[in-house]
Amino acid sequence: MLSGNILDVYPGYKRNVMVIWLINNGKAIRIEDKYEPGFYVYAQHHRLHSLSVVLQDLPQVKQLNFTSCKTVLGSDKHKMVLEIVPKNLGSLNKLATMIDSWGGFHDYQLFNVDIRLPTRYHYCNI
Repeated sequence: MLSGNILDVYPGYKRNVMVIWLINNGKAIRIEDKYEPGFYVYAQHHRLHSLSVVLQDLPQVKQLNFTSCKTVLGSDKHKMVLEIVPKNLGSLNKLATMIDSWGGFHDYQLFNVDIRLPTRYHYCNI
């Protein structure tokens, strides 16, 4: 198990990793952790299905999953969403922007796209 103080965390886009710098006993330790974050899209079921058909052929997309999750803060109600995992970190925001524009910036609700990658990494891993 690693211990120490976190000095810095940032995406390594070329290798699809998060780079973590720790300081332990005055010594800097560099760690690379494979990182494949996804984001979620909510819309009417038929629109989600049509979107998945288009996305499955894009080279930027690694994986698509239909899953159930909460879309309203504080609600216990789950809705069907499309999870999109890009092939690399650099494609995440590009895919999200493209999908949002296809929906005229109002037809699709996007989740987990506007949080900085180092912050998302901390939420899930540290």
